[in-house]
Amino acid sequence: MALPITVPYTFGNATTAIPLSNLDSDYATVYQAVNGIGNGSVALANVTITGGTVSNVSGVVPTPFTANGVVYASTTSALATGSALQFNGTILGLGSTPSVWFNDYRTIQLAGSASLSGRTSQTGWVQLMSNVFRDSSANYLYNGTGPASDYRMVDNACYWYQAPSGTAGNPITFNQAMTLDSSGSLLVGGTSQADVNANGGFYVSPNSRNTYTVTSHLSGASSGSYYAYFFYANSNIGSITQNGTTGVLYNLTSDYRLKNNQEVLTGAKDFVMALKPKKWQWWDGSGEGVGFVAHEFMEVAKYSGHGEKDAVETVEIKDEEGNVTGTEQRPIYQAIQPSSSEVMANLVAFIQELSAKVTALEAKLGV
Repeated sequence: MALPITVPYTFGNATTAIPLSNLDSDYATVYQAVNGIGNGSVALANVTITGGTVSNVSGVVPTPFTANGVVYASTTSALATGSALQFNGTILGLGSTPSVWFNDYRTIQLAGSASLSGRTSQTGWVQLMSNVFRDSSANYLYNGTGPASDYRMVDNACYWYQAPSGTAGNPITFNQAMTLDSSGSLLVGGTSQADVNANGGFYVSPNSRNTYTVTSHLSGASSGSYYAYFFYANSNIGSITQNGTTGVLYNLTSDYRLKNNQEVLTGAKDFVMALKPKKWQWWDGSGEGVGFVAHEFMEVAKYSGHGEKDAVETVEIKDEEGNVTGTEQRPIYQAIQPSSSEVMANLVAFIQELSAKVTALEAKLGV
C-alpha cells in the first residue's frame, strides 16, 4: 500500500482485538516501518508526526553554533564550528574563527591575521588591517606577535598607519606614516603640510595653479643633510643638500676617483666665442626670453643638453568615450643646462686666460 496511511483514532486507542479483515493487507509492513522509529533502522518516507515528541535519536547530530550564524558542513554532514566559513551575525570569518569586535564594525576576518572592515556609524569608511584586532572596547590590539599595519579610506582621503613588532593581545600605538588628504596632497612622515614642514618629511601638493613638491628636515638639521638623492645603476650621480640654514646645493658627482687622465682644459676661448647668446619673444605672449637656442647651444656644449632638433612623436587622438579617431604629430622639445660644469669650466678657463694676459700686459707697461 502507498504511504502515508491514516490510522483511525479509535484504532490508536483500541483496547480489544480488531479483526485482521478490517486492516490493510500490508499492515505488517506499515507496522514494521512505523515501529522502526523507536527500535528499528527502516527508513521513512512521506511520514508526518503530529502532536508527539521524538527522542532517543541516534546518528549524525548538528553541532551547536552561534544563533544566526553560518558554517560549512563537515564530511559527516555535521555543522562544524571550526570550518573555513563562519558568521556570528556581524563578523564573517574566512579560514578564521570570528573574534568579538567593537560593535560599530562589520568585518571580514581572514586567515593570516588580516581583516577588511566597514563601520555602521560612518559612511565612506573602509579599513584594511594586518595583525590588528579591535576589541569590544574599541582598543587596537595585536592579533598575533609581530608588526602591524592599518590602511584606511575615509570619504575621499587615505591614511597609512604602521606599528613596530608587538606581542599578541597587547595594545598598539600606531604611527601615521603617510596620508593622501582630501585636497590630493600626498604627505609622508606627517599628517599635514605644517606638520611635515616642522618635523621633517615629504609631500606633493597640487592646487589650481601648479603642483609642487616639498622635502623638509627636522629643525636644527646640520648643513649637508640630503633633500634628494639621484641614482643610476646603484651609484649616486647627484644630490640636493642643505647649505646652512638658508640655502641648498645642487650637486653633480665629481669625485676624482671617477676621473682618469685628468688634463688642463684648453680651447676655452674658442668654446666661449662659439656660443650664440640671444633674446626673443616667447610664442605664447608671456614676454621676452634671454639665453640660448637649444640646437645651437648643443653644437658647442654637447654635454649640456638633451634631445634632437625637430624631433616629433605620434600621438593618438581619442573622443570622449576613449575611441581612437586619428593621430597627430607633436614636437619633442630640446632642453639645455647653460650652467652645466662643461660651460662653467670653459668660462673659468677663458677668464683665467684673459687674467694671465692682463697681468702680463700690466707687467710690460709697468702698471
